[in-house]
Amino acid sequence: FYNRMVTSDSSRLLYCAEINGRRNLYLRERATGDAVQLTEGDALDDYGAMISADDKSVYYQQDRKVWKLDLATLQRTCLYAAPDGWDCGNWGMSDDNRYLVMTETRRDTLPDLTGKKCWEFFPLTCAAKPLCHIVYLDTQTGEHHIVVEDRCWFGHAQLRPGDPDTILFCHEGPYDMIDARLWLIQSDGRYRCARPQPKDVIITHEFWMPTGDRLAYVYRKADDGSTETIRMMRPETLEEELFMPCLPYAHFICDRQRRWFVGDCQGQETPIHLQTGE
Repeated sequence: FYNRMVTSDSSRLLYCAEINGRRNLYLRERATGDAVQLTEGDALDDYGAMISADDKSVYYQQDRKVWKLDLATLQRTCLYAAPDGWDCGNWGMSDDNRYLVMTETRRDTLPDLTGKKCWEFFPLTCAAKPLCHIVYLDTQTGEHHIVVEDRCWFGHAQLRPGDPDTILFCHEGPYDMIDARLWLIQSDGRYRCARPQPKDVIITHEFWMPTGDRLAYVYRKADDGSTETIRMMRPETLEEELFMPCLPYAHFICDRQRRWFVGDCQGQETPIHLQTGE
């Protein structure tokens, strides 16, 4: 829900489909319905692809590597490979695709999830406190460094629009197991909690507004039956403002003209990690 999936003129759509048991990325011409298969092979991260800012390339993850695919030639270039023992995680890029920020998790610190189903992994992974870090990459030079590393499950790394030095990310996990969800960090490692989070408050799905002047997120109280809301915050002052009510556990994004929000909702108010299999 963070990535750029449609070209500037809305003529082409990037999506993932499973055909004959294999999941691959495709680029579809909306006018005709014709699509070109962009990837092949195993270990594709079908959740993390994005169209470049100039509409000429697609960035994606496969086999613990970040690739840039030229849409004119369909030739790909490896921009980054995760170190041995580490898995690539959530990632984001600067407006011009020059800089990339990504969470990585050390595989041997994750819990054994054999036989677990659906969202059973969520509290188990949080409780394991896996070793995670955030990587900052210059896609032109290949230079990269670790911004922060901790025994804490990291997720949703995003670069601030217009300010690629500022990273928004979350401490992932059930609301009643984490210290706080929203965190800001500079590329040099200067680190701050964006918002204290009492144990009865659920905060989910943080994202940057397209001009970068505010970060937004959804908020609700866990036990009092109150309506969920979208709230915003200025990263300089951390001043919070109430924007609008919304349905439970929504994932929103805003268009570049700041006119429209679009999102989904969970459909029920029970937190994911407390729902039964049924």
